[in-house]
Amino acid sequence: MANAALKSRSGQVLVAVALLVPLALLPIAAYAIEAARLAATEARLQEAATRAVEAGAAQLDADRLRSGSGFALDPAAARRVALAEMAVAEPAAEIDSAAVSGNELNLAVRESVRLDLGGFLSVGVVNVRARVSARLTPGYDSPSSRSASSTGSV
Repeated sequence: MANAALKSRSGQVLVAVALLVPLALLPIAAYAIEAARLAATEARLQEAATRAVEAGAAQLDADRLRSGSGFALDPAAARRVALAEMAVAEPAAEIDSAAVSGNELNLAVRESVRLDLGGFLSVGVVNVRARVSARLTPGYDSPSSRSASSTGSV
């Protein structure tokens, strides 16, 4: 009689474990999914900001170049092009700042991402940020020893 009662309880423990383990693992899986989504958003935002800044930093001041005064960045055109490129690449991103200082263009952007833990529970909003700068520089005197096309050694 006691043996039958013991066998009955061991089956109940198995059912309890089978029900409780997934409940413990679901939050961990949801966290992993959200962390991966945030990392992908950050990488996408960083890439878009880098491309926007590179396009903006390519905007030369043509009048200064023609007059023989050297290379200079056209501040208005650089800012305009960078903002336009960013709007096309990442429409959800917000521009924190886009500033030209000398021959350097600096861009700071952010994107708000709502965390919902895999659809189970909304826990708030995280701002993913990217800061990028690019500088207009004249050409080079000789190839870099670190470039892929170089014949020199490192």
